[in-house]
Amino acid sequence: MTSISVSVNGECKVPPGFRFQPTEEELLLYYLRKRVSCEKIDLDIICDIDLNKFEPWDIQGTSSPITTVGSL
Repeated sequence: MTSISVSVNGECKVPPGFRFQPTEEELLLYYLRKRVSCEKIDLDIICDIDLNKFEPWDIQGTSSPITTVGSL
């Protein structure tokens, strides 16, 4: 298992070669299925925001760094 941490300034500290490019199938079968059924998601890279509270150009700046992303 590999642990992924995010530093206070928001930079990921991940192993060399790590990529986060899930396929549509991985998003649907892993993330969204667990999300809909309120199950715990091991890898918490995708954050939730209320899109109605932000202008489209402000959304990218709303992500806040988290201390531990999880483990793979």
